[in-house]
Amino acid sequence: MKDGYTRKRKKAKRSRRRKLLSRGTQYLVIRVVCYLVERLPFRVARGLGWLAGTLGYYFTRRERIIAVNNLTRVYGGERSPREIRRMARDAFRSLVMTLLEFLVLRRWPPERLLATFPETIDGIRGMCDDLQKDDRGTSGITAHYGNWEMLSLLVGVIRPGFLRSVAKRSKYPKTHALVHQLRTSSGSDVLYTDESPRKYL
Repeated sequence: MKDGYTRKRKKAKRSRRRKLLSRGTQYLVIRVVCYLVERLPFRVARGLGWLAGTLGYYFTRRERIIAVNNLTRVYGGERSPREIRRMARDAFRSLVMTLLEFLVLRRWPPERLLATFPETIDGIRGMCDDLQKDDRGTSGITAHYGNWEMLSLLVGVIRPGFLRSVAKRSKYPKTHALVHQLRTSSGSDVLYTDESPRKYL
């Protein structure tokens, strides 16, 4: 009994060490990617995101299977397996492009953002003006469709402090601190799902 318990404790300890090492490695990779990508031209970052998303689709077998299975549940009766695989691949590309675009755009000065995305800025400004008429506050729901990180960035430029996004906290503290800093650098705030609901009010 005692030997079995000891082996289980040692196994759990090794598992925690491996997990910590894995998360530490991921953090370092994220730091390097952020440093390099932030300095790229916007079009180059988009192209790199397209390529990285394509490679991610083919080399992350587990995530690819999950994506294809989920899309099959929704579209299996109206789309062919080939079309579903193409949709999954496009989703991988879109995700990575979204992240790399955000890393580049967050370093642009507000004047450049306003000049580059005038129609989007006008739409967001109109939305913010309408919402400010109700001083009780408003909760909104949006999908992870298009560049949702860019929405937070542009709202932060137009109305600093106006938007508070809801997100899940990263498990590794250093990664969480980095992502939080990236998301709040534009002037928007983030509320986390493990915090008190009073903060939402």
